[in-house]
Amino acid sequence: MRLAVFDIDGTLTDTKAVDYECFLRAVADQLRIDRARLDLSEAPHVTDSAIADWLSTKHRGRELSDDEHARLIESFVGLLRAELARTAARFAPVAGAPGLFAELRATGWEVAVATGGWAASAHLKLTASGLAEPGLVMATASDAATRVEILRLALGRARERAAGDYRRIVSLGDGVWDVRAAADLGWAFVGVGRGAAADALRGAGATQVVPDFSDRTALRDALETATAPAR
Repeated sequence: MRLAVFDIDGTLTDTKAVDYECFLRAVADQLRIDRARLDLSEAPHVTDSAIADWLSTKHRGRELSDDEHARLIESFVGLLRAELARTAARFAPVAGAPGLFAELRATGWEVAVATGGWAASAHLKLTASGLAEPGLVMATASDAATRVEILRLALGRARERAAGDYRRIVSLGDGVWDVRAAADLGWAFVGVGRGAAADALRGAGATQVVPDFSDRTALRDALETATAPAR
């Protein structure tokens, strides 16, 4: 058996811009931090839960309480829903993503999702883009704070579903943090991006990069030949 583990934002859904915008608005509103002071570039872990705690510690001297965390998620998802109602096109699937899971399964691949986003926002984006499936194996920032932990959870849940292990595991993502997580785990990695984004993925160690999922032959070749990025 083989397993493909997908990120969501920028990988399966074209939602990076709306996600970033709504996340910053929710953090500024709920944590009462001037939005102009919200710089995420030095965050040690690129997941919603880790970034939220890092920003709270940086600007307020402490991590979020459970109640504050819950209110932040509620605010963030509410803003996403409002944007979806206003401009559904901001939640489009990446080209070639519709129907991809079924086609991969038909060729001997199992599928899981591992995202640095919270569960509620992940489900909203997958549903809005037409990619949601009943029982889809998923791990999110609602489960763990780091990408590596989230990927491990996704693998564990996929193994439970399959009642077995995988002879090949490939992670697919659009960020250099996705490359680093795959390197830490020793997993093969396929980058998703074009132009400067593709260059950044290759520079971080991705041996295979596809612009999207439109070319199924190119994707299958990438899944079969990708190697683990160097640590």
